[in-house]
Amino acid sequence: MTRSDIIRALVILVIILYLGLQFFPSEAFAADSSGDWRSTFDLVMRWLNFGILVFLLIKFGKNPLMNLLRQRKQELQREIKWAEEQRQEAEAKVKEANRQLDESIARLEEIKEKIIKQGEIIKQKIIQDAQAESKIILEEAKRRIDTQALSARKMCQAEMIDEAMKIVLQKLPQQITEEDNQKFLDQFLFRVLSE
Repeated sequence: MTRSDIIRALVILVIILYLGLQFFPSEAFAADSSGDWRSTFDLVMRWLNFGILVFLLIKFGKNPLMNLLRQRKQELQREIKWAEEQRQEAEAKVKEANRQLDESIARLEEIKEKIIKQGEIIKQKIIQDAQAESKIILEEAKRRIDTQALSARKMCQAEMIDEAMKIVLQKLPQQITEEDNQKFLDQFLFRVLSE
């Protein structure tokens, strides 16, 4: 409140007091039958009393009333300042909580991405290991098949040679003549002597 507002409030208070005195006259006002000069005297005295009352209220009531209003103003300012500080603290806490929430969401996203990347790496490693293992298994199977095929081929060749020898031994003695024996012997000796 400004100073003029306080003075205006004091004037209104005095007017209310005066009007209160006018509407509730005392017994002295009821005994107004002494003449004309008495009513004028009473009116002048009322105004004089009113002026004195206003003067006394302004003189002695102004400073205490002003001090009271200043004190109340300071209290209100302190309360407003405290409330503003509380509001700012609350806003700061809300901002901090939002910041922490945003950081938590960002960290969660980073962790999620790392887990997905690690999962992809593990998946690729498992696939590579499985491919390498299957390659080893296929090579081992191929080697076994080749070994078995070679073994079977040798066995088959041996059997074929045995069968051929049996056939040759059965038919050859009947087919070879003494002349053929002499040719074989000559060829053998020629080779031996030429070496």
